[in-house]
Amino acid sequence: MVENVSLSVQELEKKLLKAKTSKTRTPLLIELGKLYCRLDGVKGLAYGKEALALAESSKKQLVMIDSLLVIADAQFFLSDYQCSIESYEQALLICDQLKNEGAKSRVYRLIEMPLSALGNTPRVLELLHASLTIQEQVNDKIEKAEALRLLGRTYYRLTDYKRALDFCQQSLALLDREEDKRQKGAVLTSIASIYYKVGELNKALEIFFESLRLSEQSGDSYGASTSLGNIGAVYDQKGQFDLALTYLSDALRIQRSHHNRSDEAVSYANIANIYLRQGKYDEAYSNSDCALKIIQEVNHKFKRIAIATIHATVLNNLGKSDEALTFLHSALTSLGEGNEQNVRSEIFKQISIAHENIGEHEKALEFHKKYFDASLEETKKQKELDLQNLEMRLSIEKQEAEKEIYRLKADQLESELRSKTQEVINLGLNAIEKNEFLLLMRKEIGAMIPSLSGKKKEAHILLNEIEAKINFETARSRFDKELEQLHADFQQMLGKRYPSLTKTERKVCSFIQLDLSSKEISDLLFTSIRTVEAHRLQIRRKMGIGNQKDIKEVLNTLSRETASY
Repeated sequence: MVENVSLSVQELEKKLLKAKTSKTRTPLLIELGKLYCRLDGVKGLAYGKEALALAESSKKQLVMIDSLLVIADAQFFLSDYQCSIESYEQALLICDQLKNEGAKSRVYRLIEMPLSALGNTPRVLELLHASLTIQEQVNDKIEKAEALRLLGRTYYRLTDYKRALDFCQQSLALLDREEDKRQKGAVLTSIASIYYKVGELNKALEIFFESLRLSEQSGDSYGASTSLGNIGAVYDQKGQFDLALTYLSDALRIQRSHHNRSDEAVSYANIANIYLRQGKYDEAYSNSDCALKIIQEVNHKFKRIAIATIHATVLNNLGKSDEALTFLHSALTSLGEGNEQNVRSEIFKQISIAHENIGEHEKALEFHKKYFDASLEETKKQKELDLQNLEMRLSIEKQEAEKEIYRLKADQLESELRSKTQEVINLGLNAIEKNEFLLLMRKEIGAMIPSLSGKKKEAHILLNEIEAKINFETARSRFDKELEQLHADFQQMLGKRYPSLTKTERKVCSFIQLDLSSKEISDLLFTSIRTVEAHRLQIRRKMGIGNQKDIKEVLNTLSRETASY
């Protein structure tokens, strides 16, 4: 995460001034274009186009793809969705020429943004499924997880929350074994948003907080600000306005420091909405005015319409209905004939109120009828959605109940396994102690024989009996066999996940996971403590476990994964 976007832009622009060749200028132009896409779409577009011209002149097709992606992103940010799609399609043509499936999969995922903005959901689903197919072929778990997350997000937009949750959970399952906390946080945000939509606010809050924790650990400021804003939205929905304002203000602070103008405008608008519901109209006006000024700078069509509607609502409550009408009619014109029926309904409502406030009753009645008609359609859709949400909540509750039953059974099985394993270990240790005691007895009796007078024959008989009782190999073989039976699944998973581990090292993993000391492990393996410590170091190296991590905790996590299959 770029900690100071403005500073990075300034540094890159200084480097660009010194760069004289196409080879040195092009990567700088692409990086500047990426940064400016979120700061100033026009500049981002200009840098992307200059990078593309240089790449075309030098016939560097991979660089042409990167340049086109910058151009497409800038066009999307400027709400020029059709041109954005065309730029992505140009990139796809080059991917086909190069037969670069990885790059093609990436473009498939990125083109989802403008296609979704234009409501072309069938094409979005087609491309995301194509991306998923490619990633399954190349077996890239991280990219596959991202394709699954985007499929979940698409079904979320379609209000098919059950399918959305299924795809997001598949994505999370892949990432649970990876260290990419940033991507895991993004998936958790998607999952929490689904719970939020279906009214499971406490569950949503719990997952948003987990997403926030991961974002902070990975230094993902954008993810952290998104989680803070979402937490604020949940508290707003719960009627805990002070907490909502606290978290929204924290999100706003991060967005301002990183010049994330679009999200900054949304945070100001959400804060204005809370003050509006509290009847604090001056505070609401201050925030909605900030939101409106910012969103006009960044030129995001739909957000501009929504924020203008909120600002007009504040103006109506402040008795400035003439001014409110200007914003509302502009918003209505910009909205066109799209599917945002709930936004249209709210605009009609506020226009009706504005005309009523200034004494234009016929106009007020005209728009009230339009509001009524739009509300009927919206109510019908909302009832259908409420029914879906109820079914979804019941499904979630059933899943949670099943998970709890499974957890209790898993805990019971784990307890039984630990008990049986401890029993086997105790038997092994007892056998070792018995053999060691017999060895000691044999040594002492052997030392005493020369000094015996008439009992030498009896002493030799006793030594033979002791010798017959000493059997390390039988005890070791029996112990190994019983331990392997108890830990077969865990040992098998270790072998598949970390094939470089030797059989002895896998056995040491089982002992460590069972919380045995190096001394106890050395006794059970009939080796020295130093050899066990060497095995521990090899296990850390082969499994990629850093010195700061607890090896037992890593092995416990793997053991829980084994139990889940």
